[in-house]
Amino acid sequence: DPFVRRTAKKATVAYASTKETAHRLHCMGLNRVQIQTQIGMHEDEVKYKPSSSTGCIFISIGRMIHWKGFMLGIKAFSRLNEKTSQYWLIGDGPCRHRLKKYVQENDLKERVHFFGSMTRADVQKKLSEANVLVHPSYHDSAGLVCLEAMALGKPVICLDTGGPALLVNETAGYRSSVESEHKALNDIKNAMKLFIEDSNLLTDMAERACDRVRKNFLWNNKVLCFSKQYFEVCDENCPNP
Repeated sequence: DPFVRRTAKKATVAYASTKETAHRLHCMGLNRVQIQTQIGMHEDEVKYKPSSSTGCIFISIGRMIHWKGFMLGIKAFSRLNEKTSQYWLIGDGPCRHRLKKYVQENDLKERVHFFGSMTRADVQKKLSEANVLVHPSYHDSAGLVCLEAMALGKPVICLDTGGPALLVNETAGYRSSVESEHKALNDIKNAMKLFIEDSNLLTDMAERACDRVRKNFLWNNKVLCFSKQYFEVCDENCPNP
């Protein structure tokens, strides 16, 4: 779109919400591109809540459509050779029937549970009861559910792409390869296995995930950062009176 290119080139500074978008902006000829997530949390929303579950509970939340990656999470979970963990799935959508069929055919009914659509309050309650968020979305410019999980002290397993890849670092969870589905499945399975086998790792990452939100994604801090950058741009481009 020539109008998009023209508008982009006139920008003094451009903000991209993902590494992939930043690359596209650079290709348009922009030199000053900053990567910033467009989401944040209020301080009173950041509350580390340790789960009281006896086994490790993984949880995925969202609309059940192909690119959200629910099937990827279930397939990885099915490869675990242990019976104490659970996988909770919250949401509804066109892929739900296929997901339930896979669960039934692979004898996972006792460990994989579908809760359907829920109110936000009920979703937050379930999220606080779980241990780890699994969010293998193929395409996600933000990934707010990842930030909400981290704010409650839940490490995140996601794909190394899009918005979630900027939210989750090595202290707050695991980013799985996007080279191939086979590699992604193995990475997700291995991350799940680590959390199941190492409770100290789970506790440490839970605390660090919460700390990461406080240090990097609070709205108050983001507003101050954007305000500072705005005035810097004004000083650079506005002549002195």
